[in-house]
Amino acid sequence: METQTAAWERTDGEDKWRTPIGLQELTSTMHISKFLLALCATLLCLTSSSSACRWIQQRYLTVSRDSLDWLSSMGKLQVHKQRIPDDIYKTQLQVEGRIELMSLVIHHIIILFQNASEAQATKHFLSDLHRQEKELSQCVTGKTDLLPTGLRTKVTLHFKKLQSLLKRKNHSSRHRGWKFVRTQVYSHLQRLDLYGAQIKKELDS
Repeated sequence: METQTAAWERTDGEDKWRTPIGLQELTSTMHISKFLLALCATLLCLTSSSSACRWIQQRYLTVSRDSLDWLSSMGKLQVHKQRIPDDIYKTQLQVEGRIELMSLVIHHIIILFQNASEAQATKHFLSDLHRQEKELSQCVTGKTDLLPTGLRTKVTLHFKKLQSLLKRKNHSSRHRGWKFVRTQVYSHLQRLDLYGAQIKKELDS
């Protein structure tokens, strides 16, 4: 069986490396395969992202308002007496940045409610939140630096304070602690609902 090998050849007084034709073809095929794999991965990512963003247009507001209803059913709220940090939502962001902020806030709310009661309303509430986080995250998959570092830190510290509040409360005052937290969370979800409505309008146009 004939085997091709590489060899030195002398052309115009210079030594050059002559690559066998078979190796050239193999190298070319490998480059094409890598390109096709990268293209397929990109198209898959874009398809997933596009599908998730359509979910925001078609389903987000319904699921968002369901989660607000479930939260209201857990107990009395005092939304008119409490304020959340307004500057979290005053930062000027592009659509993808707002979606990333929505996903981040929902992620922290899920963490807050992990140790809440096992009541049916809590389970439904968390189920809605998990759905929202999943779909919103997929919409910005592969995107980076969508939020200013300072804003991300501000959101994280705000929710850590709420977690600390629940940990400090003793058994007798735990009910008041959760009432405060639920009210704060309700205000956040209202803001996110407005975000969702704005984004839907922009994507529909």
